[in-house]
Amino acid sequence: MRLHQNGFTVVELMVIIGLIVIIAAFSFSQLAGRRASLDASTTAQKIVTALKDAQTKAITNERESDWGVRFVNNGSGNSFFAVYAQSYETSTVVMRYGLPVTVSYETSTVASNSFRDIVFYRLSGNPSASTTITINSIISGIESSTVRVASSGLISY
Repeated sequence: MRLHQNGFTVVELMVIIGLIVIIAAFSFSQLAGRRASLDASTTAQKIVTALKDAQTKAITNERESDWGVRFVNNGSGNSFFAVYAQSYETSTVVMRYGLPVTVSYETSTVASNSFRDIVFYRLSGNPSASTTITINSIISGIESSTVRVASSGLISY
């Protein structure tokens, strides 16, 4: 007489657990790539907003001064950009945005351990120079977003 037992063998359970681990690993890698792309895009949009805000403040002659945005690349993290009036000093900064840890500046646009200023002249709103700021994803290394400021004052992303 043979007993009939219900259940799974150890081998069957190991196969199922292995499949679950493989699917989870694939899902997490896809999520990380998507997060990197989203962070680069969102940061570029925030840069455009900061640039347009500084330009608007210059055109409306707020504080009767030029307005600018400073991009600071600290190399190993804590990089940021800030909107300021007249000249860059702690007391003239009106908004400061830190870069997410998943993105960094392209070093050809903002060199490591340095900064770049874009100043908008009061009343005209024209920038001090045309320039490009590129944000790269640290996670994927492939994702990037570029913000351009034309000499005419046009800001595009």
